[in-house]
Amino acid sequence: MLCSLWAPLFHPIIGNPLEAQNRLTFFDNGQTEGSVGGTVDFLRWKSNPDVQWGVGITADAYFLMDNSAPTAMNFEALDWFGGVYLSEQTGAFAFKGEWIHYKGTLGDELQQPGGWYYTYYSRENTNLTASFYPKSWLRFYAGLGRWEDSASPTPDNLLFPFAGMEIYSSSFKFLGMNLRGYGTYHLEIDNETSSNNQTIQLGLQFKGQENGQTIRFAVVHYQGSVNFGQLYMQQVDHWGLGVYYDP
Repeated sequence: MLCSLWAPLFHPIIGNPLEAQNRLTFFDNGQTEGSVGGTVDFLRWKSNPDVQWGVGITADAYFLMDNSAPTAMNFEALDWFGGVYLSEQTGAFAFKGEWIHYKGTLGDELQQPGGWYYTYYSRENTNLTASFYPKSWLRFYAGLGRWEDSASPTPDNLLFPFAGMEIYSSSFKFLGMNLRGYGTYHLEIDNETSSNNQTIQLGLQFKGQENGQTIRFAVVHYQGSVNFGQLYMQQVDHWGLGVYYDP
């Protein structure tokens, strides 16, 4: 049976900072990150009663601003990505293969101490991800990505394995909404920059009664290479407060 325009069969990985999502995060180093994006299945079918398939698109535009200066708030980077994917779900297991194109736009010329410099960033990657829900409140996932090109002459540097988990508390009512706590951990081994990128979220998830839309508030810790193409060789270690909207 065919269906169209469904919410993603493969649930978005909310702990991955590069997942297509709507968010705004204020970090303790004076930087602000934000993004507007989403993921949707435009085709869904069942090959048998227990096996579902989905084909969809994902896209996101995300920015980095530096408001550490007392008199100005400057764009440091504005990137975007878009891609297509094929997903499959059998019981508590789900799988996704995707192809993504990334590009750095605003920020091609960034003013830095000592003058202006130019950095070009445009590349593609493929990702394979497996997800498992042993319980409705617990999720594990792992995958492997590969960049199509690299500045490094070592072919192994094109690969980046990743893994993580999501855990949720029992829900309760608050101001007419369902509320529950959650925590996520996401690890990406970035061979290209020789760093282990780690993201931790601890927060609260609000869900309306009439639909599946949720709002999340979380404390966020990120350590690793910068998630913006123009600046990806730089390292950061910072804490922040984030707000997320999941349609």
